[in-house]
Amino acid sequence: GVRVNAWVSGGFVPKAKRGSTYSGVMSIADWYGTFCELAGVDATDHASAKANEWLKEKNLPLLPPVDSVPMWGFLMNGTNGRPTLHLSAQAVLQYPYKIIVGKQGYSRWTGELYPNCTTIDVFNADQGPFFQDLNVFDHTLFGAVREESLDRITWTD
Repeated sequence: GVRVNAWVSGGFVPKAKRGSTYSGVMSIADWYGTFCELAGVDATDHASAKANEWLKEKNLPLLPPVDSVPMWGFLMNGTNGRPTLHLSAQAVLQYPYKIIVGKQGYSRWTGELYPNCTTIDVFNADQGPFFQDLNVFDHTLFGAVREESLDRITWTD
């Protein structure tokens, strides 16, 4: 999701930053790079880099690098470390703007507290949400035959 809550706590957080908020953009993938930065280790996937040498020789597609921005410095100085974040094939966030084109799955307002007491009832009544891209052993499983039905059960608006 976008604009989800997260917090950092403990004696390592400078007193001046305790109780503050951060309004920049951060992906969940950035926690990996941030924890590596704090631990003083390299976030590079060296096994992937080595495999890419072999893949390149064979003219095969390469493995992507780790997509994680070390955010500790940005969190501490209140600047935005990720000015552009691709949210999906239909949505891009370029702080402070977000552009959405076409249909957007899982786009319904669920209320302030979700899941809640109605979640099971809604799910059991085939009102979703279900996965848009459920794959088992490289086979795609479709939750519906008609696009309108798929949109309904994946909460696509």
